[in-house]
Amino acid sequence: MAEAKRIVLRIPEPDMNYADMYEPVRLYLSKTGGLLKDLDEGRHFVHVQPPNPDIPQTNPKIHVVVDLEMDKFSGPLGDDFPHEFYRVHREDGELILAQYRESAWLDNFRKKVRMFTDEIYPWGGEICKDEA
Repeated sequence: MAEAKRIVLRIPEPDMNYADMYEPVRLYLSKTGGLLKDLDEGRHFVHVQPPNPDIPQTNPKIHVVVDLEMDKFSGPLGDDFPHEFYRVHREDGELILAQYRESAWLDNFRKKVRMFTDEIYPWGGEICKDEA
């Protein structure tokens, strides 16, 4: 996991364990060869975007946005900045991770998600670091 990139984990709200908001992040790291200690050591920054209560939704989703290797990049995210999108859901009490396949749906979803994540969630929580 040497490359700085943004990961978006999309999970249905009923499948999210609010007592353990990092569960989907640990799942991603375990399935993709990442080290759980990297999360504890602050190499990655996590933003959690709950569903918008002002928009009626039949199946609301939570977006867990993970900035991997946050110290290897700074500044605004350009159009070519690497992003990966994963579906996370729960089956029989266990979280399952699957990467979205390239498709017209994913292209549209990527554009929609980046419209708010690139602006609202600066890379690695840079605004948070500046305010500290």
